[in-house]
This record gives sequence, structure tokens and C-alpha cells, in this order.
Amino acid sequence: MKAGILSFTRNGSKLSLKLKNILQRQGYQVESYTLKEFITENNDWRSYEPDLKTVTGNLFEQCSLIVFVGASGIAVRSIAPFIRDKRTDPAVICLDDKGNFVIPLLSGHLGGANRIARAIAAEIAAQPVITTATDIRGLLAVDEWAAQNNLHICDILAAKKISALLLDGQYVGLHSDFEMIGEIPENVLPDESLEAGICISLNDTKKPFKTTLNLIPKVVYLGLGCKRNTSTEAIEELFLEILETNDISLKAVAGAATIDLKRNERGVLQFADKYSLPLTFFSGDELGRAEGNYSGSGFVKQVTGTDNVCERAAILLSNEGRLICRKTVKNGVTAALALNGWRVNFED
Repeated sequence: MKAGILSFTRNGSKLSLKLKNILQRQGYQVESYTLKEFITENNDWRSYEPDLKTVTGNLFEQCSLIVFVGASGIAVRSIAPFIRDKRTDPAVICLDDKGNFVIPLLSGHLGGANRIARAIAAEIAAQPVITTATDIRGLLAVDEWAAQNNLHICDILAAKKISALLLDGQYVGLHSDFEMIGEIPENVLPDESLEAGICISLNDTKKPFKTTLNLIPKVVYLGLGCKRNTSTEAIEELFLEILETNDISLKAVAGAATIDLKRNERGVLQFADKYSLPLTFFSGDELGRAEGNYSGSGFVKQVTGTDNVCERAAILLSNEGRLICRKTVKNGVTAALALNGWRVNFED
């Protein structure tokens, strides 16, 4: 994760150093910018070169969080040309240069600006200024909750409809294919007779409500095996086929894994790149240590050192989850899917 901090006064530049330390502890790689006259040889601030607009535009493209230390008007005018979509815009937060108030300006829910603002305020003894309606009324903020739980929102308009109903004091339904922990939020009922509701499932075509907000957890892991020089198309064909057969959305797949002998296999690399799947390589010894019953092959063991690649790779990548699609073979490709032990979490 990358973050940018922009300050415009001497007090602001000093405060930005505290903010940098706070954000680094949260796992951010931080770049700090201030005016040239506040830059010394003993820190790593950057100046606004060639100008503030260019710097802001670059940060908008590269960062998941931007923090302005200064007047909110400067922040609003700076980000205005670059705002596009709440699903992709970074979180933007503004602080006064004395550190009295922390104000989320953009992507309060999906980008996590509200959550980050509260965390910063707690660290520097400031007042977070939260203006989103669901937060100030203590209602479920669907988009923020989905982001925190690694859930893909299939329909932003449906999410807005659900939020509007909650704000109007009406009930919305809830269907989940997963175990739920914690107390279900106010005005949310596990009742499929309601007109609108939330559906948490791997299947994005499941519509238990007239207006259904499908939330897809990214908890499925793909294990792959293939012959040498297998094409990207052959891997892709089997991948999409097993997803369709098992009613699993592409949005549910969090990553792929195979044996390290395939580290330079072009078809595998291009496939993972096409679908933006993080690719993990396991050694034969690592695969062999995966516990469970697998579809073993003597030939595969002779070549790779383990009796099964795809099922074992899927299990290891899912952190010892469970197979939901066992070894499937087509055109020299083997594939399996595993599900980790994710649960729907309504706990604070």
C-alpha cells in the first residue's frame, strides 16, 4: 500500500512526520511533500515539482491513501480534477495543521478513509469528523463493511439502494451461504421474503431478493498443473469451465498456485497475468506435505516428486482449506479449487 502526505505550513510539515510514522506502522509506504522552504537536509520530504496539481494527479494514480495537512479547500480543489469512481478513487483525508480535526473527504467507506481517520485521530488525540449518514446513525455501511471483509460488491446501485432503505428506517434481508459470527446489524434480517437484501455467496447469479446486492468473498484458490508448453488458452478454458460447473464467480478467486517446476512456463504466467491472480509456486516437498486424500498419479510423482500438483497446491494456498472442486483434467491441464475457512464477520 502506498500513501502520500501533503503539507503547506511549518506546523503542517512537522505534523506530517508524525503521520508518516503512524501510517508506516499500518503497513503503508509513505511519500511526504511540503514547500521547499520547509525541507531540510535531515528528512526525506519532497517538493511540489513541477506543481501541486501534477503531484496530486500522480498520487491519485499510485496511492490508496492521500492525506492533506492544511485547509480543506486546498484539498478539495487539488483532487477535484481526478475524482472518477468511488470503487477506484483513493481514500482522501484532511487535517488542520495543528492536528485538531481529522476529516475524511473521499472514499470514506470503500477506500477506508473513515476507518483510517479514526485511527489517526486516536493516535494524535484529535477529533475525527465523520459525515457519512450510516456512520453517524450507527447503521451498517455496506460498502465499508464489504471492503473490510474482502467482499466484492457486484452492483454499486444495489448497494446504494440497500443503504437508502436502511437510512429510511426500513428492513433489508440477508442470505448467506457462509457461517456468520457476531450480531447481525440493526434493520438487517435473515428473511428472504423482503423485497431487497444482501446475498453473500460464491455464486453471483443467486438472486433471493427482488433487489439483490451480491457480495462475493475472495476465498477460492486455484491449483494448477500442466504439460510443458501448454497454451494460455488451454488453461483458461478449463479454469472458466470449472468455475461455471461449480457456480463460482470469477470474482471469488483470490489466487493461483502450481509447482515450482512451472515457474517459467509461459502459459501459466500469461494466464495469471490476464486474470490478475497472484501466482504462488510450491516445491515438490512442500506439496507432498499437504495433508489429505488426493487423486494420486504415479507418473506425476515420477516427474515432479509428488503424486498430485493441482489439489495439493490449492489446499496449501487456501491455508489448509477444503477442496470444492477436485482434480479436473482437460487438454493437458489439471485444475482444482479450494475454499478457505472464511466466515461472515459482524463483530466489531
